[in-house]
Amino acid sequence: AIRRLASTGREGQGAGVRRREEEQGGDEPKLQRAVSYWKPKLDKNNVISNPMHQWILPWLPHFKNESMMGTMFADIRRCLKKTLSFISKHERSDITFFSSCIAVLSPWQKLFEASTIFGLTSESVTPRFARSLAKMSIEFSNQDQNWDKVTALMNYFNADLMSSDDFLSLVEGEILASWAQCLHCALESKTPNLSTTSKFYYAWKERLFGHPSNSSKSHVSLQGDLMVCRYFFGGLEMIKASIESDQAKLESLTPPHPKDCNYRIALMHR
Repeated sequence: AIRRLASTGREGQGAGVRRREEEQGGDEPKLQRAVSYWKPKLDKNNVISNPMHQWILPWLPHFKNESMMGTMFADIRRCLKKTLSFISKHERSDITFFSSCIAVLSPWQKLFEASTIFGLTSESVTPRFARSLAKMSIEFSNQDQNWDKVTALMNYFNADLMSSDDFLSLVEGEILASWAQCLHCALESKTPNLSTTSKFYYAWKERLFGHPSNSSKSHVSLQGDLMVCRYFFGGLEMIKASIESDQAKLESLTPPHPKDCNYRIALMHR
């Protein structure tokens, strides 16, 4: 009888605690604990099989405890960073990794400020973009040029997940330095093919600047950047010097070696 009474007492106390939790928003602590213990999982296609946004975002409009919300937002940010690192560790393809990062971060754009999303990208995605672009081959023949990595970078920036400084620094430090060297080497040859050189120049100009009638966010950003425009102006000056057979001027326009340039250096100058 005493055991039954004690058991009944504990059940009564538990019911009282549950009632108080419900009155004070009992689902909020549960959701916060779920976020704290959450770990990303991949399916057989290396896609996150348990994305957080699917089960967290529907609950947030019902939250009333602002102090708890602040703590949860910090936990969510930590989980997002953990997710990006997790995908990077398991996904060998750079292009697939960048697409996966868009899928992970995009659902949170309305919840977090842009600076928070940009910070996550700077910490976990931009360095891999830099490594990937640094290994990209700049082909003098446009038919042989693979644009996948450039397209991936522009798509990522167009998705509003990367800061302008990071984007422009990647283009300047990891792409244009190699592009300028390739152009200069072609013009230094004894018999430069100016027709092929012009096609090379305008193919890259069109790819990065786009058309006035159909410009994306990335195109507009590149069009308005002083350092990017300097590279293309320098390219025109190289072509002009070659046409005029002005070897002294062409030599003076020798661009810095790509090994001496990278996005971190470019970023420091911005």
